[in-house]
Amino acid sequence: MQTPTNYYLFSLAISDLLVLILGLPMELYGVFDAVYPYHFGEFVCKLRAFLVEFTSYASILTITCFSIERWLAICFPLRIKMFSTLHRAIRVIIAVWVIAFVAATPFFFIVVINKLELPEDAISQPWTHLVSTDGKTIDGTEYCAMDVSKPNEQKRLIYIAFFVFFLLPAVLISVVYFHIVLKLKSVDHLLKEPSNDSMMKKNKSRRSLLKVLVSVVVMFFLCWLPFHIQRLLSIYLTEFQETGQTSPAVHYIFNIVFYTSGYCYYSNSACNPILYNILSEKYRIAFCRTILGEKIAQKMFNIKNKNLTMNTYVSVPYFPQRTPTKRSLQNQLNPQKCALPLRSEH
Repeated sequence: MQTPTNYYLFSLAISDLLVLILGLPMELYGVFDAVYPYHFGEFVCKLRAFLVEFTSYASILTITCFSIERWLAICFPLRIKMFSTLHRAIRVIIAVWVIAFVAATPFFFIVVINKLELPEDAISQPWTHLVSTDGKTIDGTEYCAMDVSKPNEQKRLIYIAFFVFFLLPAVLISVVYFHIVLKLKSVDHLLKEPSNDSMMKKNKSRRSLLKVLVSVVVMFFLCWLPFHIQRLLSIYLTEFQETGQTSPAVHYIFNIVFYTSGYCYYSNSACNPILYNILSEKYRIAFCRTILGEKIAQKMFNIKNKNLTMNTYVSVPYFPQRTPTKRSLQNQLNPQKCALPLRSEH
């Protein structure tokens, strides 16, 4: 089982597991409890944002490197031995995690504990007991997000994440998989009339691989695109909100996209094993061997000590640290809503 492919899969499994462990508990807390005030302190806020971003970057870089490795193995089989070795795979994986760590570091500094600002026309007697000591924000409305006082830095980080860690990998993975599909189809065309059982098995394996490839690409876009739409939309909503050019309907749509993107993100990480089990018999056998033991796996699949090497494709999670707008965190503040509840209702 010690192959470059399985090393990449192990790295991706670690990043997927960390995404669920580090991100999901806080997301569930935010769903079932009030959005604000935030109770865990600024350090936990920063650390959580950094770690989840870090593991997500590692995931997308790993899947990109893994796709390139599979592309070389399938489309250039004679050259693969020069590029696909255990030592090279280990070096690539280490580089992936180092790059992800460096790229995620700015989020540790830009994510802070914010407070909702008090509307300028709401400075009146009924609001006195809600005003913070700074005289500009509402007491008890702390929430963990990117620093609202640094909109330009927010834009820069969001654009970098979109282009470098979504659009570029998406294009590269699509091109690579498209080339693989063409290569496999051309081979299938030559094997329409297989001359022996070995050729028939290879043909069947390639057809199964085509299904996995298509599923990977579809899963990639379905799970990442909503998140980045939400993130980019948050930039423009924040700008338009300051000028009063947005409508309640736009914010309602934003809130739907916000929660949908989160569900897609965590569902993707959790559904990876299900996808492998459905589309890869080798993974099913290896999974049963690991969880249920060798004897039960042999009975279930009628196998006898096969040394299976799991060569399959994987899907990717998408970026955490979704970007709520101030409007999405509370009902619209205005002087008429003096009895404003400080906790959002779910």
